[in-house]
Amino acid sequence: MRKSGLFTCCLLLLAAFTTEAQQASSTIRFKTIEELRQFLVRSENRYPLVSAHRGGPEKGFPENAIETFEHSSRYQPLVIECDIALSKDSALVMMHDDKLDRTTTGTGLIGEYTLEELKKLNLKDNDGNITAFHIPTLDEVLLWGKDKVLYTLDVKRGVPFARVIEAVRRCKAEAWSVIITYNADQAKEVHELAPDLMISVSVSSQEAYDRLHANGVPDNRMVAFVGVREPDAALYSFLHERKIMCIVGTMGNLDRQAAARGDQLYYDLIDRGADILSSDRTIEAGKQLQQYVRDHRIRSPHVYVPRQEAPVDTTQKVVPGRVNSEASKKKPYVILISLDGFRYDYANKYNASHIQALAKQGVSAASMKPSYPSVTFPNHYTIATGLYPSHHGLVANWFYDESKDRSYSMSNKKEVGDSSWYGGTPLWVLAEENQLLSASMFWVGSEAAVKNTRATYSFNYTEKIGVDRRIAIVKDWLSLPEDKRPHLITFYINEPDHSGHNYGPDAPQTAEAVHMVDTAIYRLTEAVQHTGLPVNFVLVADHGMTTVDTTNWISFPAAIDTTQFIIQSSGTTVCLYAKDKQAILPLYKQLKQEAKGYQVYLKNEVPAYLHYGAADDRYNRIGDILLLPTWPKVFAGQKPKPGYHGFDPSKVKDMHAIFYAWGPAFKKGITIPTFENVHVYPLIAGLLGLPITEKIDGNKKVLQIALK
Repeated sequence: MRKSGLFTCCLLLLAAFTTEAQQASSTIRFKTIEELRQFLVRSENRYPLVSAHRGGPEKGFPENAIETFEHSSRYQPLVIECDIALSKDSALVMMHDDKLDRTTTGTGLIGEYTLEELKKLNLKDNDGNITAFHIPTLDEVLLWGKDKVLYTLDVKRGVPFARVIEAVRRCKAEAWSVIITYNADQAKEVHELAPDLMISVSVSSQEAYDRLHANGVPDNRMVAFVGVREPDAALYSFLHERKIMCIVGTMGNLDRQAAARGDQLYYDLIDRGADILSSDRTIEAGKQLQQYVRDHRIRSPHVYVPRQEAPVDTTQKVVPGRVNSEASKKKPYVILISLDGFRYDYANKYNASHIQALAKQGVSAASMKPSYPSVTFPNHYTIATGLYPSHHGLVANWFYDESKDRSYSMSNKKEVGDSSWYGGTPLWVLAEENQLLSASMFWVGSEAAVKNTRATYSFNYTEKIGVDRRIAIVKDWLSLPEDKRPHLITFYINEPDHSGHNYGPDAPQTAEAVHMVDTAIYRLTEAVQHTGLPVNFVLVADHGMTTVDTTNWISFPAAIDTTQFIIQSSGTTVCLYAKDKQAILPLYKQLKQEAKGYQVYLKNEVPAYLHYGAADDRYNRIGDILLLPTWPKVFAGQKPKPGYHGFDPSKVKDMHAIFYAWGPAFKKGITIPTFENVHVYPLIAGLLGLPITEKIDGNKKVLQIALK
């Protein structure tokens, strides 16, 4: 009975693997060792990779197994870190432990078994489940890896480097093999045996590098393992100046931090200077690195990532049973539109003719001043609530909450949908509380049931719904019967922000993006006009965009000990969260002495006008120490993109956004002075006749001048 059950289990696992193996996998391919060397030369546009520690084992897939390598490489291009041991008859096999008990159906020392005997054993996954897979030889692994992965080969104690190098030669695997060493003498031995091979070397300090250099190991044969904690920024800079890539081992503490506080950690490690992450959470780390690759538009002819379309939610969310009250049916209509990153001067700078024409039909502001920090999520939610970021809780695009012991990240759908992160009463919640129907074609906060309430009609954010489809949906909403028709609609487009980041605010690509959204606004107004309804439009942006110094960026200070502080950085604001509050003052004093090109504040020292200090931090989500770079400098681990936002809008005018409004409620052809974006909320609430019963930071009197 037990044997039958085991046999059935093995067949199921084998069938699952067979099905999976037929699916496309990511690959790393090098035809020659010279191609490998060039790929591993550290550059500003290097391709960051995950190294699957022991091959990336997980449930059903044991460590150091070819089947596990295949499984792991489905999700992202991989470096495979794997372990080489020696059998009784001197065969090179893949095994980490000296003993067989933990990872196989055998017992005792691996050196007491011949290859034939080892091949009869089944491998066990890390939970102790027996699989259908067997111990592979090094030759089998090397031959399988061609045109699939890059190996870092961990040679266990007692295994001669010469034997491993012989296998690499025999399998002609030089172009996808890196030999791991742990000290300068080992690195010297490997280099003397095989001067052409790449070597993973341990470099925890400049002194360790000096020993390697003294032993004759050249820079262009090194990949530096810098340890299992984030190193000082100075070590990154030292190695990167020598074109040496850095591997950070996240297995252990850093992986546990990411699991507890958010996978954004992996993205941030790469952003601060790591090039390869050796992880036990291969899939989670890989997703973050692939997001980094997309965000930075990184390409390599040696890396292939198949289009694996994850399920995308494009369905409309409708709350049943809601209707407009009789009084609400008679109220005006408002469409609140955001064009992400549309700087205050873009319409004139790039001749956005449709927006310019609409501005003449209504009200335009000299500019709209965003709240600090001038980044996307905090400011969209400020516009929606009338509260400064420190008062509504979204203090950055990603931040740490000590009471939750986890991080919020705008790319983490689970956290984005968790209403406990959001304070205040968003406009759509205020509307629904007063039996006025609302709809959201995207807005920060609209995917969570804030105060247990979502808009009657809404969509979770996805770029899979094109702008034309979004416009058609708005028209459909406004064509519903009046008891089901939304009177408040939010509408969001992610440009010209993306283009501004990638190319800079003065680039032709950004001009093209401005013209694209200008056309979209025209199409939206035309579609709405066909409904015959008297609709008021409010067109805003969350922030502007500026050109930064891409040559002399600020490295993260070496004084920051990542075992004592959690780092959250946008490049324009660095928040340091102390794990032990006793560490705050010593680091603060050291940073104040060393600071060049940036200001250092304790949370209770932040200038009051920013509304970002201890007195304003209602949710305790602002860091204990803040580092604010002086424009045009930014913090970065490598060459930054040309376009940034997030600076103090009182000092950097480029952070300012647009405000235009037109429709039956607004005056025509007037320009109003610059104002803060917290005042949009009471304007729209007033237009819709919605009572504001909670204290907000906005004042309805500020924009009264815009109304007839």
